[in-house]
Amino acid sequence: MLSAIEIKILDSARLEFIEKGKAGARMKSIAQRAGVNKALLHYYFRSKEKLYQEVLNNILSKVWTTMQENLSKTDVYENDLRGIIRIFVATFISTVQQNPDFPRMFLRELADGSKTIPLTIDHAIQSVGNLPKRIFGAVKASAARGEIRPAGIGRDAVRFIWASMSRS
Repeated sequence: MLSAIEIKILDSARLEFIEKGKAGARMKSIAQRAGVNKALLHYYFRSKEKLYQEVLNNILSKVWTTMQENLSKTDVYENDLRGIIRIFVATFISTVQQNPDFPRMFLRELADGSKTIPLTIDHAIQSVGNLPKRIFGAVKASAARGEIRPAGIGRDAVRFIWASMSRS
């Protein structure tokens, strides 16, 4: 569980990273936004890279956790890819409505050519229990039924879903 200070720092960092990108953001500016000194910022997050990864992890974890909760509340069948995609789309839209800066941060990250998103996606996937297995199982089942063409399963499937959602 994050402390109130950590939440304030993460919120300030998210805004700074959105406005200036990872390269342009400064720890001093983040500390000022959060109303803490730079030493305290470094105490909690050690470096700008670790703070940046934590901001991305925080956002993705919310998306994956919400999606898992939404899937558990519905009667979507285990191998119902369309149903899972509908829930994913609804979760994505809800997340963007609640966090309008969410897509900007990820688009900036992609435009900057950073390698942080794949690492963050891997971390988020590992932290959400059986959700990835459920998605990949539905993809495999749909491919076996001939509903979709077989594709690489794993991070490529998540990237495909993410890319298709980013266009909406």
